[in-house]
Amino acid sequence: MRISLFKKELDDIISERVYVFAFFVQFVIVLGIVYAALLYTSVAAPETSSFVQVQRPKIGIVGNDADLLSKLSENLDIVFISGEEPFNEISNQDLVAAVVIKSNSEFEVYLDNTKLLSGFAETVIDSALSDRGAELRKEALEKKMETADIVLSPIIINEFNVGEEGDQDRPPEFIMIMYGLLIPFILLLPTFLATNMVTDSIVGEKERKTYEILIISPVTKRMIILSKIGPPLAVAIIQSLLWILIFIYKDIPVHNILFLMILLLIINVIFIGFGVLISAFSDTLKESNLTVTIAILVTSIMMFAPIGMKSVLQELNPISTITKLASNPVVQSRTLFPLIPLALIAVLIMILGEISLKKIETLRL
Repeated sequence: MRISLFKKELDDIISERVYVFAFFVQFVIVLGIVYAALLYTSVAAPETSSFVQVQRPKIGIVGNDADLLSKLSENLDIVFISGEEPFNEISNQDLVAAVVIKSNSEFEVYLDNTKLLSGFAETVIDSALSDRGAELRKEALEKKMETADIVLSPIIINEFNVGEEGDQDRPPEFIMIMYGLLIPFILLLPTFLATNMVTDSIVGEKERKTYEILIISPVTKRMIILSKIGPPLAVAIIQSLLWILIFIYKDIPVHNILFLMILLLIINVIFIGFGVLISAFSDTLKESNLTVTIAILVTSIMMFAPIGMKSVLQELNPISTITKLASNPVVQSRTLFPLIPLALIAVLIMILGEISLKKIETLRL
């Protein structure tokens, strides 16, 4: 009977078209995010990308400056254009930007912000012009003193990256955005869906008036609750593991998979526990779905938005722990510490949800 209940809930999930569609949407979102990240990598560090065709933005140049052109051509394709109407040249030759060289220290930059790679081109151009500015400052200072290094570089910093060889070659911006935002967001997508699955299953029993059948069945109420949360939990964990495998396949290393899966299991139990709690006080699917949406929105803002928190609360933020585990091949004991209080929170929420369901007379599951 216990296995039958579990199988019934799993069959309901598989047969429900909206869940299949939601999974497909997640799959498209994950592939889109991964592709966008690799596209950026292919532009910023072409030698590290093997799965996305290298994209080199094309810019127009008016004038001649060998040193500047040499720096720009490392990441951009150069086209010489006339300087009369740079904007028209950008449009006619499908350029993302144009640079007019007026002198050794004066430049005009035109950008087409409607182009996807214009932001990267702007970064490259700004970097090259900043280097020119540093060279001019150094020349001016050295005319007045023996060396300008003490003014321009008063301290010396040697940076050493900890990680695999492929990780060290990736642009810092890519690592920060991918591991600090995109990977946590993607791995939590199944969690949000699982919360909806649980509330739909429990509140659906309320609306269909079928809870009496479950009550008189020869299984405990706890086992009925476990049969409701088990399939969504399993589906969420499998999906998260699938997303991790997609990252690895696309040459985006994800470290400490075992600890990550344990953490995701705890987070899923917390959110599903909230789903059970919400179901206890909801009489219709419309009411429960609205409550779940608000709850997910609030928790997402708390986890992802840069809101100031006390250090203790920040340590318990699952996003911080996911980032540390996924990005760092070395696991420190302090990194794993949040798993303990989060696990206790998960147990308490599940107990509270079970008690609430048993107490509310409209649904005894």
